[in-house]
Amino acid sequence: MNEAAIADLTQHLEKTNLLPGFGGEIVFEFTVNKSRVAGIMLDEETSTLKDAVVVEKIKRSLLIWRVPPSTNSKVILTLHLRV
Repeated sequence: MNEAAIADLTQHLEKTNLLPGFGGEIVFEFTVNKSRVAGIMLDEETSTLKDAVVVEKIKRSLLIWRVPPSTNSKVILTLHLRV
C-alpha cells in the first residue's frame, strides 16, 4: 500500500472504539482488491493480544474501510495497542 492508503487506514482505525485495559500486538493478513478488504486472517502465532472481542472489532472495522482506488495488494498489518 502507498503512503496515502496507510494514512487513510490509520485514521480509519483510530475511530474504532475499544474497551480500555488491553495492550499488545495484533497481526492481520488480508488482501485489498477493488477498494475492498477481503480474507482477513489473524496471525495467532505472532499476535500477543488475542482477545476475541478486540480482534472482532478491528476485523469489522477493516471490512468497512473503503480503500483508496488503485490499491491492490496483500497486506500484513501489525497493530501495537495500548488501550
